[in-house]
Amino acid sequence: MKQKKDHEAGGHTDLAERRRLKVRRRLRQTVCLLLALLLTAGTLPASVLAYSDPREQAHGISYIQTPSGRYLIWSDQYGRKSANGSWTHDIYALPVTKAGLRNPEANKQTLVSAHEAQEPASASVAGDGSVFLTFEDGNATTYRGHDYTLAQRYAIFSSSLRPEAPYDPQKTTVKWGGHSGHSASTKKHHIVFYSEGWVDGGADHGLGTGDDVWVSSFSANGRGKRTTKVSVGKKHRDWWPMIAASESKAFLVWQRYVPRARDAQLCCAVYDPSTGRKGRTRILKRRTAYYCYQVQYAAPIKRFVLTLTDRKGKGACYLFDSKGNVTARKTGLSGFVREASPAVINGSASVRLCYPRAKGGAAYLRVTGNSVRYLGVRTRGRYIDTGKAAKTWSIRGTAGFYDRTARTVCFATLGKTRLRVAVFPAAL
Repeated sequence: MKQKKDHEAGGHTDLAERRRLKVRRRLRQTVCLLLALLLTAGTLPASVLAYSDPREQAHGISYIQTPSGRYLIWSDQYGRKSANGSWTHDIYALPVTKAGLRNPEANKQTLVSAHEAQEPASASVAGDGSVFLTFEDGNATTYRGHDYTLAQRYAIFSSSLRPEAPYDPQKTTVKWGGHSGHSASTKKHHIVFYSEGWVDGGADHGLGTGDDVWVSSFSANGRGKRTTKVSVGKKHRDWWPMIAASESKAFLVWQRYVPRARDAQLCCAVYDPSTGRKGRTRILKRRTAYYCYQVQYAAPIKRFVLTLTDRKGKGACYLFDSKGNVTARKTGLSGFVREASPAVINGSASVRLCYPRAKGGAAYLRVTGNSVRYLGVRTRGRYIDTGKAAKTWSIRGTAGFYDRTARTVCFATLGKTRLRVAVFPAAL
């Protein structure tokens, strides 16, 4: 599909720029050589050339629970190489069973397969049990005579993952030129929060930033699309949009580029899919490491739980109510892993969350409506297929969940050559 984060040129670039990006994507090795020559002349930073993006093998994973079962959904191109510099991920699903987790390759099913890549995969479940899947797509991106390089797309499945609104490049496009989208579902709506446009230079490894962020919502059956601007314009460079949803509202989180800085401002807002209205944008004062944040909804306490890692590698946790007000916070925590969601177990008045820890192992938190308590760390788990110690995490994506007995925490993580599952004790 592309060399990631060279990738996300949006639909509003001019035709010459779009052609240039497509040629660069397909002739990656040649371009790297040319860039090396330019570097010798002192015109480009070494980080751009030295960076080998690990997300080329796999990117994006979600854990979902439907009335029919529990599933992992992710994107990968394991067992094959990028073709001419173009990534070729497909999207897969795996039932969360003992047999499935021990041998994912033998038990996974394909949900979406097309030319170039469909990634990062992000899935969520509405109140009727329907599953919404969204992803950026490098396939079939010419529309009405324009070449958009990428498009944010979706598909809808039943609770048992039967196609209901199957992938169709013309019919299931959220936005031409869209990318990096993530989904969440309320009781009655599916929501996609996504970026559009790309600005070269700066940010992570000097690879550039997104430009704008948008949100679109659908009814549970995929009809009634409504699109709202979240941060669109020339004043800011905004990208990597994350989202969580309660029964009726969504919480939007994204990063904003800070010129000449090595980290980002973190922005957030509440969105109501029934009206299409976005609340005021709040900018957290804490500067955040690129991509190192995540948001989760804790239903028993009616709070959105936002975790982040700051520029010094320290973690922080914020609780927000449905109006976007902070009700509790805790700083000085262990850093959280990039692109990783926690295992969550609900109590009657509190919620326990277990997160992959940046230094390895797992960190345990307990939250109420107005408090965050750090419980401690387990430094080592084990991989269930080999029994070997699980110490480190990938940035390709990690999804946490508890087993049905709530005695074990599981983390499905996208390794270099396959999906791996690590287990930790549920309690300290």
